[in-house]
Amino acid sequence: LSRKLHDEHKIDLPVFKRERNFRLILYLEKRGNGRLIGQNDLEDVLHRCMRRAGIPLSYSQGFSPKPYISFKGAVPLGVECSAEPFEVGLWKEVDLKEIFKTNRFLPRGIRIVSASKAPTDFKGIGKVKSQESYTLHIPKEWLKEGWKERLNPQTYIEAKQKITVFLTERPFAFLEDLLKDRKLVRCVRVVKRTTLSL
Repeated sequence: LSRKLHDEHKIDLPVFKRERNFRLILYLEKRGNGRLIGQNDLEDVLHRCMRRAGIPLSYSQGFSPKPYISFKGAVPLGVECSAEPFEVGLWKEVDLKEIFKTNRFLPRGIRIVSASKAPTDFKGIGKVKSQESYTLHIPKEWLKEGWKERLNPQTYIEAKQKITVFLTERPFAFLEDLLKDRKLVRCVRVVKRTTLSL
């Protein structure tokens, strides 16, 4: 039985190569406890899980080669994201469906939700224009008195116990001005979404 289980879960790791012949643009989702994984650790986790999934990652030159995994920008610690773009370099082409095998190995709360080939004239994700948006879910009891006067009615939805605010700028300075206690800023549920202009 143990040998049978071993054969079922046997994984062939990709060959270690430095050529970057193909580029993919992937979108990542971080929810729940996944938001507590910092950016550097997140890139390490993606590297290990993609290797386990057999993805043929390309590596940089030099004595300490790094995988070609590059984000448009860092997601702040504690912030969730619904679609955060990042670029991956491969040394050989794979079916895009193979990329989603990585989700089998990623920690709970983190998963790849979209994958596409980069355009032929793609110069790198760092040079692509993008638009960030944030959705904030704030309990009403945390808000200062007169909070409605500080907000544009078109930027929030009010419910019985909370408000949902939509921003196109980083939310932390905004929250400090809106909440009763600055200590609550990092307790607010914030969801980030980044859209690329390709």
